Amino acid sequence: MRLFRCTVNPKTANTKGEVVFMHNRIAYKESLLTAGAIIIGVLLVSIGLEMFLTPHKLIPGGVKGIAILLSHVTEMKMGLFLLFINLPFVLFNRKKPVQMLSALISLIIITLLAIYMHPFPPLLENPLPAAVCGGLMLGVGLGLIIRYGWYPDGLTVVAVYLNRNIRLSIGELVMLLNLLVLACGGFLFGWDQAIHSVIAYFAAFKAIQFTLEFRNKKLIWISCEGPRDRLIKLLTESFGPEVEILKQDSSSGPADGRQGPGLFLVLPSKHIKRLIGLVRERSPSSQVVVSYGAQDLAGAEPYLRK
Repeated sequence: MRLFRCTVNPKTANTKGEVVFMHNRIAYKESLLTAGAIIIGVLLVSIGLEMFLTPHKLIPGGVKGIAILLSHVTEMKMGLFLLFINLPFVLFNRKKPVQMLSALISLIIITLLAIYMHPFPPLLENPLPAAVCGGLMLGVGLGLIIRYGWYPDGLTVVAVYLNRNIRLSIGELVMLLNLLVLACGGFLFGWDQAIHSVIAYFAAFKAIQFTLEFRNKKLIWISCEGPRDRLIKLLTESFGPEVEILKQDSSSGPADGRQGPGLFLVLPSKHIKRLIGLVRERSPSSQVVVSYGAQDLAGAEPYLRK
């Protein structure tokens, strides 16, 4: 048990002690939430791969798809390839030890669970529902790991490297590399399996997006031209109770130094594109500044780009 010693005024010691206690209690709950989400994510990824996708030779793209291909070609366990291929990319992230440790632990547990589940028969015999269920479970699991920790995918890291020399966005490069992996699966397992693999890939992609954006709110600043009441009315009518308007001084601006009349609000990230469209339609010269934290973008950007 950790003890806190306070050397403050006795009249305020109790209040400050309560503040310290509440702060540590919140941090403890957040740590439990993070650990629980990563554990659930690891379980979902392992089940989705070994109990749905791998037995039916379905390729979900990324290093996971490469691992499934190599597993069927060499008749070795898929989990081992998943670990060995991703391990260099985990160690490459030594500048961020917390992310590296989170990814390493996730990979090791996924590998052990995949090896344990390998002898069991698939939960579904028909490849079409197996592709949908496996893709959804894989996507939700990856989304949880990415959102609360960090999960490497070697193909994404390669796309980031290629982006320096090729005039394509990271999202476009990731899609091209995944299409190449799916094409290899089509040549090896047949094009009927390739169609099911595309379904699994699409289901996983959408599940990752949904998990990353679910109940994920952003702080947004909008420059106002004219009365703010009209903008507030437009936002309230468009987003209802999901938008939270923060009262600000008329001279306040975003934290990056831009000054001028503006409006702060909180909105779920899934509505940001629609918000920008509404604001630009109302006033093309208006500015919209979205605050993204490091946790929001860690590993998530390639999946959210279109």
